[in-house]
Amino acid sequence: MNNEITAKKQKKIILITMAILVAFMVVYFVLASIGFDKIFDTTPPGEDTTEHIYFYDPELSKNIFHDEKYMEENRTITYENLSWGTSETLLTNDDAVAAGPAANLLYNMLGYILTGNHAAYNSCFSDYYYENGGSPKGKFTQQKIYNITITEVAITDKVDDEGNPYKEYYYTLEYMIRHNNGSLRDDMGSDCIKTQHIYLSERYGNEMLIDIMFTINYVEK
Repeated sequence: MNNEITAKKQKKIILITMAILVAFMVVYFVLASIGFDKIFDTTPPGEDTTEHIYFYDPELSKNIFHDEKYMEENRTITYENLSWGTSETLLTNDDAVAAGPAANLLYNMLGYILTGNHAAYNSCFSDYYYENGGSPKGKFTQQKIYNITITEVAITDKVDDEGNPYKEYYYTLEYMIRHNNGSLRDDMGSDCIKTQHIYLSERYGNEMLIDIMFTINYVEK
């Protein structure tokens, strides 16, 4: 009789153990299918990673104007002024000039990005930018940019090291890239936005140029 009771207890323990193992395996495969990196962000704050970004074949951007889907996207440039709370569309060079020298420079830079003009793009940056860690861009393809917004955030009075006053313009620039191949922007994927924070001034030769440009790092899923 005791042997029979012991056998039943052992059988019950075995069944419970098997049930726990099955439950554990179910939970494991559910979590694995979701992706642990989407549940637990183990990247330290402020650290950027591009290991999950997929870049397209540069051949897809050889002539961007042959891409019918891209031509259907919103390719107009929106100009916003946070101080005034206004928003308008920059349709022509005259519109960009009327928006001010900083907005005009960014408007022209977007044209260089669109056409893949790396030399003209690099000319938008000041000596200060290059002397403080900025690097000129190598050749990049035409970029299928759309949903473009230039935003004037603030204008601040500054004084340089020699005591000369100048104005510093703080802008943000946002756009999406269809079929991003990473030749210009390797910090973001396709069809998404990663805001560029840009500081411009005329302290070098009275020409409006970019002194600082950076993005706030994040992990792209």
